[in-house]
Amino acid sequence: MTAGEGRYKDPPEDGSPVIAARIAADAAARGRFKLRCINVEPEGYAELCASTAAFDPTLVENRKGTFAENLDSVLATVENHPALFFLDPCGHKGMEWDVVMRIVERARVAITEVLLNFYITKIDVHGGYLRSTERQAAKFVAGLDALFGTQEWRPIWDTLVQEQRILKLTDLYMNRLTQAFASASPSAHGITARYAVKTIGGHLKYFILYGTRHARGGRAMSEAVFRVTMEYEDARAAAVQAALESAPQQLLFQAEARPTAEEVDSAIARRLVPAILALAPTQRHFTLADLEEALLPAWFGRAVEKHFRRACVQLIKEGRAQIVSLKPATKTKGQARIVIKHDTVVEIL
Repeated sequence: MTAGEGRYKDPPEDGSPVIAARIAADAAARGRFKLRCINVEPEGYAELCASTAAFDPTLVENRKGTFAENLDSVLATVENHPALFFLDPCGHKGMEWDVVMRIVERARVAITEVLLNFYITKIDVHGGYLRSTERQAAKFVAGLDALFGTQEWRPIWDTLVQEQRILKLTDLYMNRLTQAFASASPSAHGITARYAVKTIGGHLKYFILYGTRHARGGRAMSEAVFRVTMEYEDARAAAVQAALESAPQQLLFQAEARPTAEEVDSAIARRLVPAILALAPTQRHFTLADLEEALLPAWFGRAVEKHFRRACVQLIKEGRAQIVSLKPATKTKGQARIVIKHDTVVEIL
């Protein structure tokens, strides 16, 4: 991964290198499998080394320089082992298209996933130099040509308003990434998805883009993003409540209560129902895994298996779906309970 210093300073908080190292150490302690973290950092290398000094060096390795400079040695080190490449530069320099394509090419011989910090708001600002006469304009435009690996972004920026072009520019990159992963194997298709990271005020900061050709990996990453999102929402709600309680005077209005886990799960399942029904014209039979894969682009990080299961149960109770592979119900305390397992096939009626 492109790593940074390993820890944030204001407020003090572990960054992705330390979090990943802790996961690797925990996996090793449990004896389940071995993860190896390779961090690449050009500027905050000394700080990165200090942040990860407590971890076993066989699990965590830091390298100085840019990701492009280290890519050959990184690829040689990971060989044909399953690998996740997390590119998180400051802006988009360091994740040029030719660099990303060298990673995607690896998918021909090994399980390969990419996670990209697609800083679309900054990309959009740089696009503003397209018609600029300023001296540095050509540099910014060339940077975006390198990022997208094409000049197709130019007419998008030229003809659309900001809200539309941000989505269209991201779509362009994702479509190209999907095609690249698909071409890496004739027997598989590319999978890409995005997750919007927003400010506390609800404004878009950047997209996290995910790419692979392995459906199981896509489902696992979506679940991980969802879990982190829920933890963030809990922490944010706790911070708001703490701030209110420490206020010098009582406020006239109380903070809105955070929904319970049950309320969140129920709301997500309800919103999934129309999305599942919309699949019916082309996909009437499916398992939970089929559903997650089909809806991954739109629901990445927003729903996990339990939500798809609940949505299916709701459809069955409403008579709009049925189980066709297994017994539709088991008896529990005298009442029928609909049980949907991972291999259960559901049919939309």
